[in-house]
Formats: sequence, C-alpha cells, structure tokens
Amino acid sequence: MTEPEVPQKRPYPMQVEAGKEYHVCMCGKSQNQPMCDGSHAGSGLGPKVFKATEAGFVAFCGCKHSKDETGKCDGRRSSSSIIIGFKQILVFILDNKFHYSSTLVI
Repeated sequence: MTEPEVPQKRPYPMQVEAGKEYHVCMCGKSQNQPMCDGSHAGSGLGPKVFKATEAGFVAFCGCKHSKDETGKCDGRRSSSSIIIGFKQILVFILDNKFHYSSTLVI
C-alpha cells in the first residue's frame, strides 16, 4: 500500500455544519487540506467520509495516518496540540496560538 504524504504533523481544526458530509483527504496531496480535491487519483488512498451530526469544530487529521474511520485526528503523530473533551472546550496550541470553540464534535 502507498504511504500518504504528511502535509503537517498537527490537526486541522475546522468548523462543520450539522447534516453536512465532508470528504477528508487521506493521501496528503490535496491542495484544499484537510478536504479532498481528487488529487489522490491513482494513489490507492481515497478520502474518508465524515458526517456532521451537529455543528461545531472538528480536528481533522493532518498527518494522514489516523486510524479514525471518519478522518478525525487520533493524536497518533500530533505533538503540538491539546484536546480537552467533554464537548465543551476545544483548545489547540498551534505555533503558540490558541484556537477556542465552545463545541467539540468527537
């Protein structure tokens, strides 16, 4: 199996809309990270599908090695992020900047 490219070793925080379907790039070649743009053609690495059941922020995989079936970050290679759950707080420490959301979609 082909190994994916690693666009970054931290998650992509992204706001999602309830009821919407997102095609998450897992080959690492998309120019529209973290979403798929079809660049995977012929690589054997297609996108994973995330269906948002509620609006909020999602941490999509940046390293493309997540084992999560929907393409969310599982922390496998992320050393510069902190995720605090309880569906209340999402804090990312990315390059010394903080991003906050009141809703975490897990």
